[in-house]
Amino acid sequence: MKIALLSLALVLFSSYSRALPEAEVSEGFSTEVLSWYQSHMRAGEFRSVKNLVIRYFSFEQAEAQCVLVFSPGQGEPSLKYAELFFDLKDLGCNLFSIDHRSQGYSQRLLSDSQKTHIEHYSDYITDFTFLVNSIVQPKKYQHSLLLAHSMGGAIASGYLRKFPKTFSKVILSAPMMEINGGQYNQIEALLFADLLMLLWRGEDYAPGQSGYDPNTTFEQGLTNSEARFRVTTDLQNAIPQIQSGGVTVRWVAESLYFTLGLRQTKFLFQVPTVIFQAGLDTKVLPDGQNQVCGLSPQMCRIEKFPQAKHGFLIEKDSIRDRVLEQIKSALH
Repeated sequence: MKIALLSLALVLFSSYSRALPEAEVSEGFSTEVLSWYQSHMRAGEFRSVKNLVIRYFSFEQAEAQCVLVFSPGQGEPSLKYAELFFDLKDLGCNLFSIDHRSQGYSQRLLSDSQKTHIEHYSDYITDFTFLVNSIVQPKKYQHSLLLAHSMGGAIASGYLRKFPKTFSKVILSAPMMEINGGQYNQIEALLFADLLMLLWRGEDYAPGQSGYDPNTTFEQGLTNSEARFRVTTDLQNAIPQIQSGGVTVRWVAESLYFTLGLRQTKFLFQVPTVIFQAGLDTKVLPDGQNQVCGLSPQMCRIEKFPQAKHGFLIEKDSIRDRVLEQIKSALH
């Protein structure tokens, strides 16, 4: 009898892991997801390094005993993940998400506002630390989850190097532990970026990068879900303020040096940590994730999704449901 009840509970939990099935995303995204987001997510801001305005968004409930803090990827506004927050809203947990500097609604560093730029990678860590330590942590939650995607995973890992036990658990979605340099290996890419920096081209787009492209095709996208690709792309096309293009030479150099350091950090993870690894990832390389996780053998495990692309959190239901189930489980 107990086994039967447990099986039923698992079926029900899996069935309701997300509010909108993929077939209903196109129609329901604006009417349900965005409507909820705009009504319930509150914007906040603070000033950080170089007096830059950093914006964050929160969904707070009275007497919440658990919290999720989300760190998005390169060029991504928190708004892109409205469906994620919508799916998590009924857990009784507070939700926080940051727009990293030079992207989303946070202040940009360069006159060309579409460039993803950073002067020092540690600036990302400083921003994120203020959000967590000064805004989130004083509320003293019983359970806390750090969720991060791609570049946000590198930033989150940088935070954990300084504050390894702030969160109860950590989930990293396709974290940027080793950038896919295409024809260049990591050392070659570093040398090339350093050379361009010496030529005063640090604020230029990195080779192969360009401004925001409103005509990106589904085939160029980072998800197997055409419906989620369309709604998130249409959303960003409609709001020029949150659009971001490619990265600068200095961003590449700073990111390469920073991730090199991550891959040499022993016992980085000191609380239970899961890394979601995508088999069809074209943005980051799995070797870096394996290396970083392997240096924290007691606390870190990798879960492989052979058919997933880089964008786990906007993937098709068969992949995204498994991700959501683990996020929800980690919050309790």
